[in-house]
Formats: sequence, C-alpha cells, structure tokens
Amino acid sequence: MSNEKELTSVIIPNVVTEIGESAFEMCSGIKSISFPESVTTIGVNAFNGCAGVTEIVLPPNLVNIGVGAFAYCSNVKKIQFNSKITELPMYMFSNCTALESLVIPSTIVKINGFAFGDCKI
Repeated sequence: MSNEKELTSVIIPNVVTEIGESAFEMCSGIKSISFPESVTTIGVNAFNGCAGVTEIVLPPNLVNIGVGAFAYCSNVKKIQFNSKITELPMYMFSNCTALESLVIPSTIVKINGFAFGDCKI
C-alpha cells in the first residue's frame, strides 16, 4: 500500500491488531485515519509521509509504536493520546511542522531523541 497517492481515508477493521512497517508510508493523499481499539502495534514508518493527515488519535490499546511512525505528516495539527504507550520512539512525530499544540499524558515516561524533531511547538 505504501506510496499510494489516490488513497484518501484509512479505516482499519476491528480485527486488526498490528499495522506493519511502512504499511501506508508516503500515502500523501490520506486525510483521515481511523484506528479501532484492537490495534496494539503500529510499525516503523507505518504512516511516515502521510502529509494530508490533520489529526492523529492513537488507539486506546496501543502498546508498541515504531520509530518514525508518523514522521513527515506535515499537516498534523493535533495529536490525541488515548493509548497505553509509555515511550515515544525516535522520530515518531518529527517534521510534523503544522503541529499547534500537544498534551503529553503522565503515562509517557520516556521521550526519545527527535520524537518531535523540527516541529514548531
């Protein structure tokens, strides 16, 4: 699916527990992503370069997230943490240059290098 320019919306079915490495990487036409509660893992660079996305709502049962999962999602303005993750990996939201505000929940105990690299917040 990576590098698919015509894809505009992603609705993950509720039977999916893992989104693999680079699954939607560089799908720049995606404007919205809907995660079900079943998703526990989002792989490395899974949504890297999805420049059309404006909001990210992490699923509540997410426990594993890969490096650069949402890097270069340059139009993301809002990120909502509903998940069980305790660590933000390197480059997770790097180059999300439209990011306006962010509330990091107390469940996050470690933020790795460049997790928000080149963001303007």
